[in-house]
Amino acid sequence: MRIQELTESFNRCYDKACKAYDLAKSKGLHPKLIQVAGYKGDGSNADEKWQKLPQRVWQHYVTVIGDTVFDPTAKQFGPDKEVKYSLDKLDSEWDQQYFIR
Repeated sequence: MRIQELTESFNRCYDKACKAYDLAKSKGLHPKLIQVAGYKGDGSNADEKWQKLPQRVWQHYVTVIGDTVFDPTAKQFGPDKEVKYSLDKLDSEWDQQYFIR
């Protein structure tokens, strides 16, 4: 099941983050869609497609509401990765962040 979870998450982060953004917006919240790059976390259990690239070029999308990060495809970076976590954790695991909307 681990491989299936990773494969289902790989390369779907933009679509899923946009859906989370749209849902939050429709509920009157003030979400941010963020692109991150340069993964600094433990990538040893990431999807094998990521393993072919240096972590410094990895890119990902998340939705942020307040100080909480919603990351529906976090499992592509390892089966133990949380899908909801703090903004501080996002800052510690990614070198760069770009505000998309």
